[in-house]
Amino acid sequence: MTQIGCLLRLRVKMVSRLFTELGWLRSVLLLVLMGIGVGQLTYVRDPAGLWALVVTACSIIAGIHSRRSDIGFLYSISPKPYLVVTIEYFVAFLPLLIFLLYNQFMPGVAVVLAFAAGWPLIFRRRGDSHIINSEAFSTSFLIPSFEWIGGLRNMWWLVLIVLAGGIILTYLNFVAGLVTLFCITAIITGFYAENESIRFITLIADHSTSFLIKKITRELALYSIISLPIWGSCIMLYPDRYLYTLLFLLLNTILLAMVLLAKYTLYQPKRSIELPIATYFIVLSFFLFVPYLQIGVPFIAIFLWIKAKRRLNKKVYARA
Repeated sequence: MTQIGCLLRLRVKMVSRLFTELGWLRSVLLLVLMGIGVGQLTYVRDPAGLWALVVTACSIIAGIHSRRSDIGFLYSISPKPYLVVTIEYFVAFLPLLIFLLYNQFMPGVAVVLAFAAGWPLIFRRRGDSHIINSEAFSTSFLIPSFEWIGGLRNMWWLVLIVLAGGIILTYLNFVAGLVTLFCITAIITGFYAENESIRFITLIADHSTSFLIKKITRELALYSIISLPIWGSCIMLYPDRYLYTLLFLLLNTILLAMVLLAKYTLYQPKRSIELPIATYFIVLSFFLFVPYLQIGVPFIAIFLWIKAKRRLNKKVYARA
């Protein structure tokens, strides 16, 4: 237990370090945006919105769990690290649990508690298998989708669970389908936590503008295909709301495109950018889905496009 206590204290220090790496400006911005979102949910107290919050939080934790690279370390502390992981997830869910209790949303509390206790059982020893050795595959295989190869190889089961559950829930409730679509977007965003090598970028295009256009087009096409069961179900089951479905799909598509641009504003060959990408995803989600903030989306998109081009020109095409 002493080792577990030391590990939990280490986790607290890691969280503190993450906030330090984010910087005070981005941390304050995140807190403000989260406050706006939570405030709206508190004001409306819509069960669909609360369920959306629960499903999104559980999906994020599930995605993090599937990508954990510290499993070998945890096994060195305890042969059964289930307790450590369970405590970590309970702590991570604590703000959500307090919020749900404040709104007296007990079904959501029960689901979160069951998830935090049950999901760590899906725990097996493995290393950093989600990181792709880019030189180990043929060029023709990797060019279309570097990130999707690694992402689906390690998270295919989560994608299938969300898709299957989403189709069932969509049959029961229209909003559940939209929430599932957003969860799929969040999962796919996690695919972009690793940067490819310079070689892959130069194989796709010989200058930054062409590369970004081709890259975004391919990734959005793949996203449209994999999310087809969800938005297709929404349109078929609720044909009178097809415009809402298409609008929400468009917003998620824009979100993914902007996350892709954000990835290349941070480009560094073969470097993990999981934390910055997650930060961009949260901030951009608020700007896209919170009313009155959408006015800033075109300006953010232009900024990301210009910065991504400059970064690629500096890090890739200046050396090519």
